[in-house]
This record gives sequence, structure tokens and C-alpha cells, in this order.
Amino acid sequence: MVGRLSVVGAVVVGLVVVGAASMGFSQVAAEWGAEAGVDGPYTPPPCTGTLFADITCSSPFDAWIEQFVRDGITAGCGGGNYCPGSTVTRDQMAVFIEKAMRGTANWPPHTQLVWAVKASDGSPDPTASGTALLNAIAAIPAAGADAPSSSNPWLVRVGPGIYDLGSSSLTLPVHTAVEGAGEDVTTIVAAGSASQAGGTIVLADHSQARLMTVRNIGGAAYADAVAVAASATGVRLQRLNIEASQPSNATANRTYGITAGTNTQLSASDVTVSAHGGYDNYGVYIGATSQRATLDGIAVTATGSNAAGVAVGVHSAGAPALITNSTIGASSGSYAQAVAVDAGVEWTMQSSRVSATSTTYPTAIHSKATMTHLQDVFVVSEGTGISLGSCGGGVCYAEVSHCRIATNSWALANGANFSTLVAASRLNGGTVNTGGTLTCMGNYTASAFYANTCP
Repeated sequence: MVGRLSVVGAVVVGLVVVGAASMGFSQVAAEWGAEAGVDGPYTPPPCTGTLFADITCSSPFDAWIEQFVRDGITAGCGGGNYCPGSTVTRDQMAVFIEKAMRGTANWPPHTQLVWAVKASDGSPDPTASGTALLNAIAAIPAAGADAPSSSNPWLVRVGPGIYDLGSSSLTLPVHTAVEGAGEDVTTIVAAGSASQAGGTIVLADHSQARLMTVRNIGGAAYADAVAVAASATGVRLQRLNIEASQPSNATANRTYGITAGTNTQLSASDVTVSAHGGYDNYGVYIGATSQRATLDGIAVTATGSNAAGVAVGVHSAGAPALITNSTIGASSGSYAQAVAVDAGVEWTMQSSRVSATSTTYPTAIHSKATMTHLQDVFVVSEGTGISLGSCGGGVCYAEVSHCRIATNSWALANGANFSTLVAASRLNGGTVNTGGTLTCMGNYTASAFYANTCP
């Protein structure tokens, strides 16, 4: 069961009680509490034993019972007791259900359920389904007691099917999560927009998207699948399949799987991203911010479709970033960069694989960052493996340890102003230093070991 339930798009039975077995008051508290969490299964605080004389924290249900009271759904059976062993009658059940669904003074959660719409002949109707989803988001109040907030979050659950938004964007309010039924069964799709700030889904402060496919098929200057509004913090993406594509690689056409505006705070985990078909193609683009972007378990592919265009897997345009357990690739175009980080920030990559292939200037990692940390990274490139340079003045630092770098050119190119340490790494292709300080310790190539010199 979910709190303050409403349904959009089809007829749904909110709760069905089947069978003749009776349910005790303690079971009601535990069953309903476990299902009511907006951001996932809820665990109540530990039992205190102070709310009812007959609740002594000796049962696994007791913590749930106390939360049941704190939420204002029940006041017990009278006389300072809860009566956990008593059965629940049908009239009592009606009160519990209505309070849990519609909220109380202490507990006002909100959930929308949106189901795919079928045409009169029974076939799926993606356009009508998209309209139903847009209407569900539009129905969330912007002000008042029911408006989303940190203490009053909203959840929009989207059933299986394809939801075609046309040229519109699904713009989430603050503290609102949209959740599909799975990456393979729920798809939200939209056409391109004239602005990079547009997108199939646009997220605001503390909003979330998870368990679905999000696609933008382009047709305008920008094909953005997931966009994070400028200055939005606490944004989370989980278990998404994201695709941005363009039907034409004309000069004006660009694709962005994920694009985050300036001053944002983004966390993405277990996300697959593809960007292709445009002149310039970016899997993940993060604008300048002082807040760290965290990318864990992401799989990104950016593919250039024009000999003069570019393909970039992850581009941090002045944002600190932590990338872990990920696979990032870029290919084709005039140049391909799996990861590109602009000057002025610190970033880290661990336990990941990056690759770059291109006809002209492939570079797996291109960093201008003030601090670069690479550990246990497998780097594959048809050009340069790691390029460090143009860090914006002063001394910039890089550490490369326990990495394997396989390239057709330099394994590592160390630029001016960089002080770089490379340790315990395989550097097939060797190194080049163009004005910085490069220190190598315990590295090797396919045929030689270098204890204190650079290959």
C-alpha cells in the first residue's frame, strides 16, 4: 500500500483483501508500514516501549506499532493499550486504509500511479499514455500543505508501457521521484528541443528518476534525455537506461544522454547511457559547480556521426567528480574522448575502464584538472591514453597508480605545469613530458620493467 494514492491513466484497485484469515493489529502496523515508504522500503526507529503499556519491545512488530501511532493512523484500543493480539474488523480496516492512503496531520505522503492507456481496439496508445503522465505531474500542487517538500515528498509510479511526451518535457517538481516498473518495461520518450536545458525528463532539487528507459529521439537542435536544472542539488538517478539520438548529424544537432546545469549536485548509479547521431555527442555533461558529481556503476557510450564532430563519454566542465566501477567509451568523429575534465577542479576515477577510438584525435582521458587521481583504471586508446595539460596556471597534480594503459600512441602525455606521479602501472606506448614534472616508480611495458624511470 502507498500513501495518499491516486491513479492516472486506467482503473486500478488500490487495495484488495482476499481470504478468510483475520489480521491482528500488530500485523496491520507492520504490513502497511513496510509498503508505505516513498523512497523505498521503510525501517522504523527502534521501539521505545513508552507509548503503550502492552507494547514492551519484545516483538518484531513493536517498532512498527509505535510508528503507526506517531503517524497518527491509530491511537490504540483505549486504556493506554494497543491490544496487539486483537483482530481487525472491517470498519476498523476502513479507517486504517483511508488514513494511510490520504494522510494524517503527522504523516502526509503522496503517491501517484500512472498506467499506460490503450486505444479503443485494445492496442497501446503511447501518445495518450504520455499525456496521462504529463497530467499526473501537472496535478502535483506547487503550493500549500500538499506541495512537495523535504518532509512531504511525492512519488510518481509509472506502469509498464511506452509514454510518448511528443515535444514536451516531464519536468519534476522539487522532492519528487518518478519510478518505472523496470528498465525493460517502462519507456518515456520525447522529441528534441531548442535548448540544452530541455530534456525528456527535467529534474529539480532533490528529485529522482529510477527503473525505466528514458529516450530522446531529437529532431531539434538538442536531444537531451535527462536534464538536471541549474542549481538543483540532491538529484539521484538509479537503474536507468538513457538514450539520446539525432536523425541528422547536421552541424547544429547535438545529443546529451545526461546534462546537468551549473551549480548542480548529481548522483548516478547503475545507469546505462548512449549518445549518438548528432554532430556533437555527449554521454554525460556536468556544468561548472563546487559540488561533487558521483557516478558509480555507469556504462556510457558516445559515438560521433560526423567527421568534423565530437564524441565525449563524460565531460566535466568544471565540476569535481568521483567515477567508480564504470565503463566509458567514445568513438568516431573528429576527436573522441572517453573522459574530459576542465580546469580548476579535483576528480577521481577508480576501478573503471575507458576507451577511445577515432579517425583523427582519440584520447581516452583528457584532464586539465587541478588534481587528477586515477587508480585501477584500464585505459584503451587508438591514440593517446592519458593527456594532462592546460590546467589554467599554477602547478597541477596527477597521480596514476595500478593502471593498465594500452595505446597506439603515448600511454601518458604530461603537459606543462603538471606534477605527475605514475606508479605500479603498465604503460604500453611509453610517456612523453612537455614541460611538467613526471615521476615514474615501478612501471612496466610489454617488454621491460622501469624501477625509477619513465618508459
